[in-house]
Amino acid sequence: MGGGGAAGRGAGRGPGRRKAAFVYGNYDNYYSYRLVPASLGHGSPVDARLGSFRAEWFRGRDVCDIGCNAGLLTASVARIYAVRSMTGLDIDAALVRRARTLLVPDGGVAPPPVAPPPAAAPTAAPA
Repeated sequence: MGGGGAAGRGAGRGPGRRKAAFVYGNYDNYYSYRLVPASLGHGSPVDARLGSFRAEWFRGRDVCDIGCNAGLLTASVARIYAVRSMTGLDIDAALVRRARTLLVPDGGVAPPPVAPPPAAAPTAAPA
């Protein structure tokens, strides 16, 4: 039933198997289309959108990501830009479950699965 979840696709590939049915338009590996290769000198692959963000848009703020997919960009923004709180919303329950795996017990988020580009690194907050 969900877009990227197991209920939304066949059990595998081969004869008699169904193709993935991404009911909500979401699909597995969405983020792989957004990554800039590590060969550009940033270390691990980065989501190119992070380079368009400014720290002051997020630092210390309550942020909501509507259509968060599996939460990789959401978690990266929360951690890199030190948000006060981050809420991710998505229509696909399977993707929300995957996003929840990025949370850590203290209520924070695990280190981002992608590194920020050098220009996106947060600056020190004013005292």
